[in-house]
Amino acid sequence: MADNKIFRVRHVLWIALALWPFSSSAHQEGLNLALFCRIKVSGIMGADTLGLVRSYEKDGPPAVRDQDLSTGWAVPEKGRQAIIFDFTNFTPMGFFPDRIELVWKQPPAHGCSISAGMDPRNLALLARAKGKDKMQIELAGPRVGYIEIATRNPGKDVHLLEAKVFGHGSGPPRPINISSKNLGDGSILLDWPKPDFSRVHHMELHRSRDSGFTPSAASLLLIPRTNHVVLKPPIACKPTGYELAVVAVGFDGKKIECGPRLVQRALPRLTPAFPIRGVVEGFYGRPWPRLHRLALLSAMAGMGFNFYAYAPKDDPRHRQDWTATLSLKEKERFAEILSTGSRLGIRVAYTISPGLTLDPDSKRDIELLKYKIDVMADIGYKNFGLLLDDIPKKPDETLGTAHARLVRYMKGVITDRAGPGSLFFFVPTVYSGTPSSLEQKEKDYLRALAKIPVDVPVAWTGPNVFSREIRVDDIAWLRKLIGGRRVIIWDNYPVNDVGKKGNLYLGAITGRDKNLFNIVSGFLVNPMIQAAASRIPLRAYSEYLFDPEEYEPQAVFNRAVQLELGGPERKCLAHLASFFTGSERVTTNSPDSSEISRLTSVFLRSLDEKRQQDASRQGFKLMEMFATAWRSGTCIYNSNLSTDMEDDLEPAAIIVSDVARLGAGLIAYLLNPDGDAKLKNIDNKLKAIENSSWHVGHEFLLRLVKQAHDSGARENSPRPKDKGGEPYLRVRLKLPAYSIAGRRLNIRMETDSNVDDCKLHFLGPPKAKPGRDRVVRWTPVRTGEFRMALVVKCGQLVDYAFRTIDILPGEVKASGRKDFIMPVLLAGAFILAALLISRIIVARRQK
Repeated sequence: MADNKIFRVRHVLWIALALWPFSSSAHQEGLNLALFCRIKVSGIMGADTLGLVRSYEKDGPPAVRDQDLSTGWAVPEKGRQAIIFDFTNFTPMGFFPDRIELVWKQPPAHGCSISAGMDPRNLALLARAKGKDKMQIELAGPRVGYIEIATRNPGKDVHLLEAKVFGHGSGPPRPINISSKNLGDGSILLDWPKPDFSRVHHMELHRSRDSGFTPSAASLLLIPRTNHVVLKPPIACKPTGYELAVVAVGFDGKKIECGPRLVQRALPRLTPAFPIRGVVEGFYGRPWPRLHRLALLSAMAGMGFNFYAYAPKDDPRHRQDWTATLSLKEKERFAEILSTGSRLGIRVAYTISPGLTLDPDSKRDIELLKYKIDVMADIGYKNFGLLLDDIPKKPDETLGTAHARLVRYMKGVITDRAGPGSLFFFVPTVYSGTPSSLEQKEKDYLRALAKIPVDVPVAWTGPNVFSREIRVDDIAWLRKLIGGRRVIIWDNYPVNDVGKKGNLYLGAITGRDKNLFNIVSGFLVNPMIQAAASRIPLRAYSEYLFDPEEYEPQAVFNRAVQLELGGPERKCLAHLASFFTGSERVTTNSPDSSEISRLTSVFLRSLDEKRQQDASRQGFKLMEMFATAWRSGTCIYNSNLSTDMEDDLEPAAIIVSDVARLGAGLIAYLLNPDGDAKLKNIDNKLKAIENSSWHVGHEFLLRLVKQAHDSGARENSPRPKDKGGEPYLRVRLKLPAYSIAGRRLNIRMETDSNVDDCKLHFLGPPKAKPGRDRVVRWTPVRTGEFRMALVVKCGQLVDYAFRTIDILPGEVKASGRKDFIMPVLLAGAFILAALLISRIIVARRQK
């Protein structure tokens, strides 16, 4: 943490929950609650929103990352430094801490202090610890919401590797009876009474195809954030039904099933269309963190995927340095991936991409490949892949013959080691194209692949590397060229590694032939660098792979968003996701919100045709959409999303908020004479958005900016130029800069207009509704930053007001009065003393 700056990094909540090993020892020692908190690492005690801990860059600042001893908190040598654990976001009622365990690479010279309380600005000292690399501090404190670990002048090279906070509630969780209802089409509604979260830390929903199963990490389906869950196909539809269990988890880690267990028999369904339904981690960029990968395997099982291939291009052992020997730690990591997949019913494949340095005619290279296969087979791997894509060698018939010979050799090695039931697939150097786009040498290369074994599928991305459409004809000619060999589709969507490393692609895939399953052996999806956000398009893929004939992209996208982003703010989050519904390289739909683009066209056409009434009506609708998008950050922070999903969506919310603010300003500029004040440096703002790695909002923003420039001096603009005698509108949201959780807040909506026909739309936190007096009375129940928006249409004028408010913990009213009264009393005492002294002096002089 260089230069004493605050940095935000994030823990992994949902992942840790999904894969938490609830062994008997874990029950005895309690739950590591540090996995469920927000953390602020800083030398400053402030009231700003606490962020979660995340550090992705190898050369960046070290992070506080639980369960990862390779990173930690590098404490500055001087000054007061502190880590604050905020548990109020997940457990608003607080908890009772039992103990804290700290592992230091270098402990602070003067030790550290442990403080706790419900108000981060007023924490009470609980304990002090000093001198050991491993500290275990027993606590017997009151109910707390915040815990601080602080040091002062800690010394040189102080480094905290791991922090664990254990605690318990006010008693064990109680069983909760659950009920179910079949909603039709295989959908199931599960419902149970809202648990007492002073006793229950979180809930879990488990699923198994076996009767009488015991809930475990392998059977965990999801963690409900409410007291009801709707399961939709393909999760809810299985040919023979399955068994569900809802489990309450206490603060001590003990689990009590909500009984009785529920057995659901779903309507019969056809066998999945594609026999191999897989995900290949095959992107360029930082491979998924360990827990992200394991969590996605768990999610894949719930979606119906049955295959996973490890193939991250930037893992040195996979590509750049493929000849290096795996360390013991790396072998343990691959064994963990394999065992997790096996428990979940997913076949796990290890792939290798040696093409940068491999010489197919070199005996040494062949022996190194065999050695790598032997090592992975010893771990237990039975499925493999050979990836010879993106290599410097130019494809021709000679290279194709050499690759076919290499594939035959490796197939024999794998069959000998893993048995005849193993799967081995091959990615050729030419992996996309059409008869008209490929050169003759590339066709000769593919024709030479007819010599590979018939049971080794060849991976193909379609007509292009990023294909908008993949049809049966696109595969039929390829199969004919390679001698009828099997083909497996490697679909490069929603992957975002080439040119768009920060962007999100959340929409359902389009342009995939419904009859592809008749001609290919399987389907591999290449997801995004963001593992959690990839769950949304993967859910859509799962429905296509199960039943492509009934696949409807928009419907499955809506279902995927509801399942992954459900909750009280799901409409706002769904609106955020709509900005990222596709890839400009793959899907035919733009990443821009299609509805906003459509309304923008109607709005600009109305302006051009000087139909002011229609323009103001469409502008008001656009403004409402921009206001909803602007609030997307609040939706994320206050929706109880899994923490890894928050990590992935937060950058998206920031860019969408910028786009929304600029879009709203442009609408106000074009429709309202007072909008000029809200639109400054529009070209610079748009340039900043365009220069980002995100492709969001460009299409409709550029059209609005052009219209704003064209209006220029606005001689031909239908809107009034000044206030005198003409309709005018000004809008304000009046609210304090901050408030206190639990205290009622009055938010005033003010409109200054000489037009009576006004329509107001207020967007705020849940349960914040305006009254007849245009006052929103809202009692916040949690801390954090909340965004509010007011959109007003008066006659043909449209205006808006965007405001944020910080909700702080604790009760500062009393302390505020004390802070105010004390200076007043001191000042009064000083004045009285001065008067008395002056009177005494005057009296003495008179004598």
